[in-house]
Amino acid sequence: MKDINHVNLIRIFELYHGKSTLLIVQEHCQSKTLRQHITDQKEGFPSILKEKVSEAFLANLLVQAVRGVAFAHGRGLIHTCITPDNVYLSESGIIKISDFGLPTLLSSPNSPLNYQTPESLSLHPISTPADIYAIGLLVHETSTGKKTFDAKPYLSGRVEDI
Repeated sequence: MKDINHVNLIRIFELYHGKSTLLIVQEHCQSKTLRQHITDQKEGFPSILKEKVSEAFLANLLVQAVRGVAFAHGRGLIHTCITPDNVYLSESGIIKISDFGLPTLLSSPNSPLNYQTPESLSLHPISTPADIYAIGLLVHETSTGKKTFDAKPYLSGRVEDI
């Protein structure tokens, strides 16, 4: 992962494995997460996300996310856990995806249920389309301020029923 260097990915410099801990030394990102921007917008705080997010902004977000993901996929990495909490958005509009490859390294995709792909919910092996699906959810939530679907009704049911 130290070889992954792309403008839309937060670079990892070093990983230290302990008995029960993982320490990550990564690029400093002086930006808010997309989740923080969405929350600020909802609560009326100043945000680079305006009251109504423009199509141009969403297209730019989509292009940057796909570029970063495609770069990592080309090097054999799958994120499996892209959410507004690990996508950073600078005031100049540059996005950076963090934690790329860590869920794979940890062998545990741990996306919140609202962001899990159909293949991960059905216990099929996760592949590169999972990240593209997650980017779609990201764009939807950014444009509407709402998650694509509410996972709460499904929590009491079986995964096979979802």
